[in-house]
Amino acid sequence: MRKLISAFLVAVSVLSFTSCEKVSDILNKDEMAPALTFKAAVGYTTADATVKVADEIMFSWEAVAKGANLQSFTIRLNDEDVTGFPNEKIDRKQYEAEYKTSFDKAGEYTLVFIATDKDDLKTTVRIKITVEEVVAPVVELETAVDFNLGHPEQTDFPKVNSVVGIKYETNKDANTAKFIANASNKFVLIADASAITNKQELADAYASGESDATTEFLVKSDVNFVSATYATKVSEVVYLIKTKDLTFASGANKAYFSYQK
Repeated sequence: MRKLISAFLVAVSVLSFTSCEKVSDILNKDEMAPALTFKAAVGYTTADATVKVADEIMFSWEAVAKGANLQSFTIRLNDEDVTGFPNEKIDRKQYEAEYKTSFDKAGEYTLVFIATDKDDLKTTVRIKITVEEVVAPVVELETAVDFNLGHPEQTDFPKVNSVVGIKYETNKDANTAKFIANASNKFVLIADASAITNKQELADAYASGESDATTEFLVKSDVNFVSATYATKVSEVVYLIKTKDLTFASGANKAYFSYQK
């Protein structure tokens, strides 16, 4: 019986020693994994960050062997190796390098940097980049410019024509005035001008109505005259045109008109 007990104790001691030895080996291996540090210099990213679409992001790091020599360095973007990595053509004791990139779409991206040595011990750093859309600043419309166009031959009209890019014709007998877009410009009817307060809203209104645009519009002088608002585009500038009144009296044709941009 004593012999059996002694044998049992010896077996337990051996197992305990072996188990502790394995844990110790694991701890030692973790401690001997390569050191990986990121340089906190101006203009470089070292941790999770938020940027705008197309912003450039730069990283600078140093990997140092602590046990076995360095084997490779890898960068992964959303679990896929970045072009040019893994890089195995590195200094076996110390590897320093930089990496820069940018993103053309909003979203969340994870960059993983991995230093691996010849014992297959790895040190990994994960950095999450949140990319936001670039929001265009709100630019209010400029103050409206008013004109009494009068007859097309009057001096005011050439000035308006050169800015807004339209032609103007009157027909006294029909009590009408016609505005005609020059070249490839078009007029887009704006149903609710009060909803347009800035240049982006004006550009959007012109773009969304372009398919239904005409190259001219007609205003009539009578008791039912109602002012109308249109958008037109000249040299990449969108204008808001408002017809305000039209009068034919004693041969003096008058068209009251304003524009904003």
